[in-house]
Amino acid sequence: SFEAHSTLITRLSQTNPAFAENQASRLADLTPTFASLMDDVPEAFNVYVSLWSGVHATYPGHGRYDAAYDPQERPWWEAVEREFATGDPSFPTYSNLMVDMSTGILTISVVSPIIDERGTWLGVAAVDAVVSDLLAGMPETDWADQTGGYIVIRPEQSVGDETDSTILQIASREMSSPV
Repeated sequence: SFEAHSTLITRLSQTNPAFAENQASRLADLTPTFASLMDDVPEAFNVYVSLWSGVHATYPGHGRYDAAYDPQERPWWEAVEREFATGDPSFPTYSNLMVDMSTGILTISVVSPIIDERGTWLGVAAVDAVVSDLLAGMPETDWADQTGGYIVIRPEQSVGDETDSTILQIASREMSSPV
């Protein structure tokens, strides 16, 4: 089922309730598209859209978010911001490894901005995949009992005014959070 982020919608509703309701209604219209995507992509764990206005929708619905949850501070939103900052963005792109806020499961997102016909960045669309599911799909080998599957990502980490390219995120089949 469709789920809207009630805390952010409430905040937006206080300043412009008609606008918030309109955006939430339009995102609810995406439910059949979300369901179809989940059926067509077995690796998909969650599908969601989050707008600059604060309206956020996820499929399948999974309960309420914490009141402090801010989609614009999540790794998947930041991945889009980082890509735009390059000056030559390429989409879709991937987020850093992250722990899903509602389940505690280690995930990674494929993300893309939502841009209107005038070129205005409206928000982010994303599909999450569970890291352990991706690793479980790695091909077996004759020496598999002596090896392990890993996902390694070099996230863009800023330290002061410099980017630290020595930081790596590593996830294996046995891990519940990135190292």
